[in-house]
Amino acid sequence: MIINNNVQAVTGAYQAASSNAARKSYAREIETPKDEAIFSDVGQSFSNLLGELKGLSDVRTEKLDALRPDIENGTYNPSEDDIAAKMLAMLG
Repeated sequence: MIINNNVQAVTGAYQAASSNAARKSYAREIETPKDEAIFSDVGQSFSNLLGELKGLSDVRTEKLDALRPDIENGTYNPSEDDIAAKMLAMLG
Protein backbone atom coordinates (compact mmCIF):
# COMPACT_ATOMS: atom_id res chain seq x y z
CA MET A 1 0.00 0.00 0.00
CA ILE A 2 1.50 3.35 -1.07
CA ILE A 3 0.59 6.45 0.85
CA ASN A 4 0.51 9.73 -1.07
CA ASN A 5 3.11 11.37 1.21
CA ASN A 6 5.64 8.63 0.49
CA VAL A 7 5.28 9.07 -3.27
CA GLN A 8 5.81 12.82 -2.93
CA ALA A 9 8.85 12.28 -0.70
CA VAL A 10 10.42 9.85 -3.20
CA THR A 11 9.68 12.22 -6.08
CA GLY A 12 11.19 15.17 -4.17
CA ALA A 13 14.34 13.20 -3.35
CA TYR A 14 14.70 12.16 -7.00
CA GLN A 15 14.35 15.76 -8.20
CA ALA A 16 16.92 17.01 -5.65
CA ALA A 17 19.42 14.34 -6.70
CA SER A 18 18.90 15.18 -10.39
CA SER A 19 19.48 18.91 -9.82
CA ASN A 20 22.65 18.20 -7.76
CA ALA A 21 24.03 16.02 -10.55
CA ALA A 22 23.35 18.78 -13.08
CA ARG A 23 25.15 21.33 -10.89
CA LYS A 24 28.14 19.03 -10.42
CA SER A 25 28.51 18.36 -14.15
CA TYR A 26 28.21 22.08 -14.91
CA ALA A 27 30.87 22.85 -12.28
CA ARG A 28 33.27 20.43 -13.97
CA GLU A 29 32.85 22.24 -17.28
CA ILE A 30 33.90 25.62 -15.86
CA GLU A 31 37.66 25.96 -16.00
CA THR A 32 39.15 27.86 -13.10
CA PRO A 33 42.33 29.86 -13.68
CA LYS A 34 45.52 28.40 -12.24
CA ASP A 35 47.78 30.34 -9.87
CA GLU A 36 51.07 31.41 -11.34
CA ALA A 37 54.14 33.08 -9.85
CA ILE A 38 56.79 34.80 -11.94
CA PHE A 39 60.04 35.75 -10.25
CA SER A 40 62.26 38.62 -11.33
CA ASP A 41 65.80 38.09 -12.58
CA VAL A 42 67.10 39.30 -9.20
CA GLY A 43 64.88 36.80 -7.37
CA GLN A 44 66.02 33.97 -9.60
CA SER A 45 69.68 34.93 -9.15
CA PHE A 46 69.21 35.05 -5.39
CA SER A 47 67.59 31.62 -5.42
CA ASN A 48 70.46 30.17 -7.47
CA LEU A 49 73.05 31.72 -5.16
CA LEU A 50 71.25 30.45 -2.08
CA GLY A 51 71.22 26.94 -3.55
CA GLU A 52 74.98 27.10 -4.15
CA LEU A 53 75.61 28.36 -0.61
CA LYS A 54 73.58 25.52 0.88
CA GLY A 55 75.87 23.09 -0.93
CA LEU A 56 79.00 24.55 0.67
CA SER A 57 80.48 23.09 3.84
CA ASP A 58 80.64 25.13 7.05
CA VAL A 59 83.98 23.53 7.95
CA ARG A 60 87.10 25.51 7.12
CA THR A 61 89.46 22.64 6.41
CA GLU A 62 92.63 24.78 6.46
CA LYS A 63 91.93 25.98 9.99
CA LEU A 64 90.88 22.52 11.14
CA ASP A 65 94.04 20.94 9.69
CA ALA A 66 96.15 23.50 11.56
CA LEU A 67 94.36 22.80 14.87
CA ARG A 68 94.02 19.02 14.45
CA PRO A 69 97.30 18.09 16.24
CA ASP A 70 96.38 20.19 19.29
CA ILE A 71 92.83 18.78 19.33
CA GLU A 72 94.08 15.17 19.08
CA ASN A 73 96.71 15.74 21.79
CA GLY A 74 94.17 17.41 24.07
CA THR A 75 96.20 20.61 24.18
CA TYR A 76 93.69 22.80 22.32
CA ASN A 77 92.20 25.16 24.91
CA PRO A 78 90.43 28.19 23.49
CA SER A 79 89.66 30.98 25.96
CA GLU A 80 86.18 31.42 27.39
CA ASP A 81 86.08 34.92 25.92
CA ASP A 82 86.74 33.57 22.42
CA ILE A 83 84.01 30.93 22.80
CA ALA A 84 81.51 33.49 24.15
CA ALA A 85 82.34 35.96 21.38
CA LYS A 86 81.79 33.31 18.68
CA MET A 87 78.50 32.21 20.26
CA LEU A 88 77.24 35.80 20.40
CA ALA A 89 78.33 36.39 16.81
CA MET A 90 76.31 33.35 15.72
CA LEU A 91 73.16 34.76 17.40
CA GLY A 92 73.32 38.20 15.91
